[in-house]
Amino acid sequence: MLYRGIKMIFILCCLGSMVACSIGEAKTPEEWFEFTWSGLAGRDALSFQGNASLVRQDKPLMEENISYYGQLKNHHELEMVTILPRLNEVGTWKTAGNKQTNDEIQSKLLWKGGAWTISANQGEVLSKGMTRLNPLDQLETIRKMNKKITTESGAARGTKVLRIELDPSEAKEMIKEKLTAEMQVLRNDYENKIAKMEPELRNKVEPEINNLWTSGNEQLAKILKQTDAKVIYHLTIGRRNGLPQRLTSESELIYLSPAGLQQREVLLTDNRFSSYQ
Repeated sequence: MLYRGIKMIFILCCLGSMVACSIGEAKTPEEWFEFTWSGLAGRDALSFQGNASLVRQDKPLMEENISYYGQLKNHHELEMVTILPRLNEVGTWKTAGNKQTNDEIQSKLLWKGGAWTISANQGEVLSKGMTRLNPLDQLETIRKMNKKITTESGAARGTKVLRIELDPSEAKEMIKEKLTAEMQVLRNDYENKIAKMEPELRNKVEPEINNLWTSGNEQLAKILKQTDAKVIYHLTIGRRNGLPQRLTSESELIYLSPAGLQQREVLLTDNRFSSYQ
């Protein structure tokens, strides 16, 4: 009798495990994303490391390669460091001996009002497009926007990989807003510098720089009007805890140059998360 009772308990436990597994496997791709978002929202601290590269016109070599890392603490305070290659006046990479020299830009961001806001080095951070590298902001963008989510086969054991493609029209609008904001930051930055000049020099320089900025801004608006955008993310998450392990993105822009030639640019990012608390 006791043996039969133990056997029945064992069978029920096995059935319970099978049911739990089947429920987990039955999650839709959208439910998997909500699962990982909930897991992330419940953490007060984490770290990430990433790199970004820009490819133009299907060239095999990447024109730019930027690395960065960040640490989230107290749930809403993020410190990021971006390492940028240093350029010579002629636009080539600066080297010391045989080693490329770099510049480090530190930024502090706060999660406030449902968005990440910059609390230090705002002009430099925005003008160099660093906010687009923040993987936590990328995940927030994914959550808010219309998207198509599917699961990828061949994921490593214990993980799930989601392929997430943003709605093309919304992706285009998102990129447009970010680039327009960066142009405005450039204007604010040079206006602040001009304001500190002697009146005679300011009167000479200000009209020229205003004309340059206006021309560049109009050209950007014209290009963006004819731009097609495609943004795809791959999110690797842990099956048990739902926490992100890796997030990659591929943001492709196809547009016409001022000369009427079709151009293609792809921004690639790769982020890895660790040290969850």
